[in-house]
Amino acid sequence: MQEAERNNEDFSEFGFWRTCDAQNLQYYSAVAYYFAENLQHDLGVPVGIVGCNCGGTRACCWMDEASAEKYGAVWMRDYENGLKEIKDLEQAKQAFFNNPMSKKTHPFENEFSDKMMYGVPLEELLQAFADMQEAEIGNAIGPWHEWRPSGLYHTMLEHIMPYTVKGVIWYQGESDEDHPEIYADMMTGLITCWRTAWEDELPFLTTMLAPFGELIGNGGKYYPLLREQQEKVAAQVKDVWCAPTGDVGSDYDIHPKEKKPIGNRLALLAIGHIYQKDILCDAPELKDTCIEGNQIILSFTNAEGGLEVKGEKINALKVYASDVEIPEIAYKVFIEDEHMIIELMEPIHENSISIAFAKEPYYEVNLYNKAMIPIKPFIANI
Repeated sequence: MQEAERNNEDFSEFGFWRTCDAQNLQYYSAVAYYFAENLQHDLGVPVGIVGCNCGGTRACCWMDEASAEKYGAVWMRDYENGLKEIKDLEQAKQAFFNNPMSKKTHPFENEFSDKMMYGVPLEELLQAFADMQEAEIGNAIGPWHEWRPSGLYHTMLEHIMPYTVKGVIWYQGESDEDHPEIYADMMTGLITCWRTAWEDELPFLTTMLAPFGELIGNGGKYYPLLREQQEKVAAQVKDVWCAPTGDVGSDYDIHPKEKKPIGNRLALLAIGHIYQKDILCDAPELKDTCIEGNQIILSFTNAEGGLEVKGEKINALKVYASDVEIPEIAYKVFIEDEHMIIELMEPIHENSISIAFAKEPYYEVNLYNKAMIPIKPFIANI
């Protein structure tokens, strides 16, 4: 919202440090809580978290105008075209401020938000969406909306820039699904923007998009591409790392409720890379493949001590011959140390086999290294 509207809001519940106790815990990001808890336990010093976050937002909301235009011009054009579709700006603005969902200053007074936050059965969640849509509440993204390009950069981020911080944990990306192919550029621009603003090469610990199926026409169709873009940033931008979430998603809830593993994995990345302790902190990643007889052998990095499977078979794995999926009964899969071995019943014709792991919008990974970090998605063409 614009500065004038901000001055009319009651921000008394925000803008100060909170002690981590039973009374204040509900204000904490669960991921940030578990991240800080792990760091404090390992480092033996208090850890402060500055919670600067807003749900449902795109990366362009958190960048200054110059960065948003340079790295995400298509988002700027989308916003400008959306403004043209608003017939009456003043009416749309009033509809926004009359919308209970727009009230961010008292986060626990909105029934719909509570259901989204704490989780309810699918039937109840569907009814909550129906009730919200029936109310015909206007929510056009206009110049007053916090989701406009650069909106949160000015109304939230700039207010914490005086703070000296050690780094950033970043869990975002679902709302960038309309233009997934530029997400790596967007995050590169955002990181550059923040580092310039802080005059510091801040490390970024990012979180891969969790598995998600579909809810009321909103699905994770482009999540596989977005995850690839997230890994691209971690591979190409200095001091950026990405924690996997392949075992904590939800088929129908875009907000998976199992946050502890995510916070733990982000903390491991910090302890290993930022505080430079010699620990296993990265996810297993495909290193190379080879063929021996009718076996395909896949080797992984970050798998010291061997890989572990939770369950009777390895989930999220598909094997293709000439782009046709091979049924599971036609091959066996087993683990030996840091290797995954796929044994086919039929002879292997080189250059005709491909293996896809966790390359769907929703999947359930159950293959880990000794630090209980799940394997990242991959495709291997043999």
